[in-house]
Amino acid sequence: MKATSPRNPSLSQKEFIPWYDAEPIVLIVLCIAVAALLFSMYGIAVVAEEPAFSAYIWIPCLLSGLGAVVTFSVLVRLWRRWSPERK
Repeated sequence: MKATSPRNPSLSQKEFIPWYDAEPIVLIVLCIAVAALLFSMYGIAVVAEEPAFSAYIWIPCLLSGLGAVVTFSVLVRLWRRWSPERK
């Protein structure tokens, strides 16, 4: 009885892609990041109109910065994946 057998490297196998790097998940993350970015822009507009909230402008600014970073990184990842020179 064989305990283990080494894998045959000549067999073609699909490349392992982690669940968080799968295309549907990446597109969902992109949509959520864009929604957070738009929400934060609306928050900045509200804070700019209401002087009583001026001390809290850092919250929507932080959210917009984080949303922009996530949006940019996901777009770069998708661009690299879909670029013709990588295929």
